Amino acid sequence: PPSYRIENANKKIDEIIINYDCPIEDLETRLNAYEERVNEIIKLVLKEYNDINKARILQDLLVGSAEYDYDYVEINGQILSSTPATTLLYRKAICSGYARTYADLLRCIDIPAQIIISNDGTHCWNIAYLDGNWYHIDVTYKACLDNLNLFCKSDEYVKKLYPEWTSDIICNNKSYDNGLPFEKPMTKKNKTKLKK
Repeated sequence: PPSYRIENANKKIDEIIINYDCPIEDLETRLNAYEERVNEIIKLVLKEYNDINKARILQDLLVGSAEYDYDYVEINGQILSSTPATTLLYRKAICSGYARTYADLLRCIDIPAQIIISNDGTHCWNIAYLDGNWYHIDVTYKACLDNLNLFCKSDEYVKKLYPEWTSDIICNNKSYDNGLPFEKPMTKKNKTKLKK
């Protein structure tokens, strides 16, 4: 899928620049491959789970599908691993790749999600509306620092990491700031299915 950047000066949109991370003639094939991959992942999430379980399973599946890209390969000034297509098709991601892909996956199962960017612009993650509350979820932390899992965290918890961060959406439920009452790890069967 194409990525975009909004150049913002004087609080109005001056220009929208669309960058493709593949030749334009390959775009339809790439979009179809991306949609197939998304559908493959979504099929593994059972409808009877609550939203928190669904979001946790999608996080685990995404982490199992793409490793962090420490090389930051660029094409036309864009870091390749920042796109959802690269994350799922080439299995490489940086924080924006994880956040954009995770938001896409959540929206595919009707869970509202947004991408959040730190005030200094060096990191991004998601907030998602799960079972009646907004929560912070950082797939990158799960992928890189499995012992520091930022899943279903409140604003108060996140501000310990990013003190200057603010948002219009309030994530004030602290129920899971000390961890979840359950663990739903990816099953060996699902993990094997995704690794091709």
